[in-house]
Amino acid sequence: MNKLDLCTLQLFCKVFIEFFLILGKLLSFKFFDSSRVFFCRISRNTPFLRMNTHLLSFALRPGFQEAILFSTTALLLSSSVAVAQTSSKTQGFNAAYTAPATGSVLGFSTDANGAYFNNSTTAASAGSFGTYGVINGSNGLTGTATTVNFDPQIFQKSSAGNLFSFEVGSLGNASLNPAYSDGFTGGSTFVVNFTLTNAITGAISTATITINSTNGANSGPLFLAGNSTTSPIIAAVTGVSGQNTAVATSTISRVDITLPNFADRTTVAASITINTSRRNILVLDNVTISSSLPLPVELSRFGATAKGKAVNLNWATASEKNNDRFDVQRSATGEAFETIGSVKGNGNSTVAHEYSFVDKQPLTGLAYYRLKQVDNDGTIAYSPVAVAKGPRTEAMAFPNPSEGQITLAADLGPVTYRVYNNLGQSILHGQATGGERLNVSGLPKGPFFLELTSSNGRTIQRLMHE
Repeated sequence: MNKLDLCTLQLFCKVFIEFFLILGKLLSFKFFDSSRVFFCRISRNTPFLRMNTHLLSFALRPGFQEAILFSTTALLLSSSVAVAQTSSKTQGFNAAYTAPATGSVLGFSTDANGAYFNNSTTAASAGSFGTYGVINGSNGLTGTATTVNFDPQIFQKSSAGNLFSFEVGSLGNASLNPAYSDGFTGGSTFVVNFTLTNAITGAISTATITINSTNGANSGPLFLAGNSTTSPIIAAVTGVSGQNTAVATSTISRVDITLPNFADRTTVAASITINTSRRNILVLDNVTISSSLPLPVELSRFGATAKGKAVNLNWATASEKNNDRFDVQRSATGEAFETIGSVKGNGNSTVAHEYSFVDKQPLTGLAYYRLKQVDNDGTIAYSPVAVAKGPRTEAMAFPNPSEGQITLAADLGPVTYRVYNNLGQSILHGQATGGERLNVSGLPKGPFFLELTSSNGRTIQRLMHE
């Protein structure tokens, strides 16, 4: 580039910058890079002014009217609507929690030892709200413990920046007898357990992070949950099964535990066990789980109920992300499932939605139902199984149990039959009519299933071969 071209380019850039400096006095702009979106105002000291003169093409996000990209930085002219893709759920303790969790609430359950406490180092009182933990009135090293189990959360495929964090407090009450003022003493621990389940492969890994007190037996500090005077404890879960990590500390305010990046959709179940020692009150607050990608479909309820000659299935979601549909699946054995219908999902939503489906031709006897949730990209996840007992009907075949032969009911008419085992594997099949005998002597001893299909529909009966 010759000197004239360089001068021209510099002049252009100067005019261009001055234009945006003036405009920036009135407007707030969003800068976008490869990892996040944030607000800032343009000023003469803004690093954006160190521009690369290389203009590159840029695919606009929906809702943005114009973009100018310099190297890896884009100036986005738009309304001040946040578009950051971080999702998180938090469990606070400022009020009594009632399941199920909805929206951005994490949700938890616990044992009888746990209690709510106000956040105080001089007058902590059980039953007051603000934190959650356990009190120990014994002077021995082995004290009272409580375990708080948090609702499992599903992380999307390719999610990164996954984090589990919580605040801790060591409270006190000088007016109680004995005074609960021994603080975060030696022998006190916060133990965090994780179970990571790959929704695609079913692989399970576990990890334990233990926060140990290095204080003396009676000399631990008192501090509020959310105390900002100490640095947070940093730990990491590697995703390797059986991982055990111990962190020794004399002071503590918050614990930040980095979770692995997940190549597949993964369910994370977490619990925190608080172990007290001496006379102390240890508590939790603001337990948060977060990810760079929004947490996907959150199923808050699923059930199946027989009504008349049908089975009604009802379920609800607290939030949804990229949810294309629910495939309703049914099984006579609880092992092999088949899809009997689909219900359209709500895509992206942060509010609760109710769904229903009616199985108009249910199986006789017990039937097992589950939901196969399918994302827009084809990623799938399965719900827990619901069980319902179908309408009573006359036996289609007898005797039951049998010793080698079964007879079809005389009034059945022409049918197509199929005999299969507990795994859903077909063993016999063919055509028959009412009154005919079927030879099942070659079946292994134990339960089997007889499926009959006719112009009136399909029925399944559970039989026993002795």
